Amino acid sequence: METETTRQTEAAPAESKPIELEYKKASWVKRLFAFLFDFVCAAVLATCLSAGGNAILEKSPSYLAAQDTMGEIELASSLYLKSGSSIVSVTTAWTFDDSESHEESEYKALDADYERCLTEFYGNPDFFADGTGEQKYLSLKVGDGAIERGKNKGPYWHYVAGSEGSTSLEPTVGYEALVSFYEEAIDNHAIPLIGTQRPEYIDASRLVFWSAFLLIYLLSLLSLFIFYCLIPLFFKRGWQTLGKKVFKLSLINARAVNPSAGQFWARSLILFFVEFVLGSAAFGVPILVSFTMMMKRRDGQSFHDYVTGVYVIDSSDDTVYFSFDEYQKRNEKLNSMILKDTTKLTEK
Repeated sequence: METETTRQTEAAPAESKPIELEYKKASWVKRLFAFLFDFVCAAVLATCLSAGGNAILEKSPSYLAAQDTMGEIELASSLYLKSGSSIVSVTTAWTFDDSESHEESEYKALDADYERCLTEFYGNPDFFADGTGEQKYLSLKVGDGAIERGKNKGPYWHYVAGSEGSTSLEPTVGYEALVSFYEEAIDNHAIPLIGTQRPEYIDASRLVFWSAFLLIYLLSLLSLFIFYCLIPLFFKRGWQTLGKKVFKLSLINARAVNPSAGQFWARSLILFFVEFVLGSAAFGVPILVSFTMMMKRRDGQSFHDYVTGVYVIDSSDDTVYFSFDEYQKRNEKLNSMILKDTTKLTEK
């Protein structure tokens, strides 16, 4: 293989001399854009398929039962509430718009609502059957594990001495700043405890998550398979994907003719299983290795090309032949046409 062009030799029948076919090597930029074109098309298809798949999944009895279980437990915790047809955390539902100004009384009311939710949650025997909930909540306000306002700023709460030796727990900040304490206490401390206190919540959330994840993942792989493995079956001359068709790229084998169906499927399955499937679990390392090979090798072969003996060429001005016989017949036809034209000119 040469740097500027892809040059391969095809052996002619024994009585003929070998012929040489020459193709321009595809630039890595065109190959990258062709790959991205197909990838974006696959992503669009996956999005459409996922929308339909989600509609079917949401009618599944086990999926619906898991969602109902999660919803019941979330509402029972007092940390969530219904918002239309959805269930959202109270911090999401009650968050103030920072672009608007609010009165101190509004922050005071919000703090009171958050305090009520947290008190009900930590005092709920369905979540803290051993009665340790209230102590856990108190430890978020004071003590070694208390939530702090920031580095070296101390906790949001402290004990204040009263008359006759009594003490009361009071905030060290104003009502507006105290909102931050409640939001952190709910989002980062209370909500994570729901699963640890109610194992059935974890089971239900896992089923919901993995059902949705596997649906999207499998449909994404299906879309990639369609665009990289099935669509080339409609463009067998050069086994072009839509991206290769747009950017005028084709595949040839070491004999400089169209790769066989076996070579195409071997190449496609290595691309699919090693670079897409394995790559999705290995942070894209196989794809990165393949792309690096394509850029560094003089012949421009990526990993799946190298293993299967296939080359990607720029077919803008050239034809990819299915076989040497097709090439020979085309040349004979062209030579015959040239001969006829020459004869006519000579007679004139």
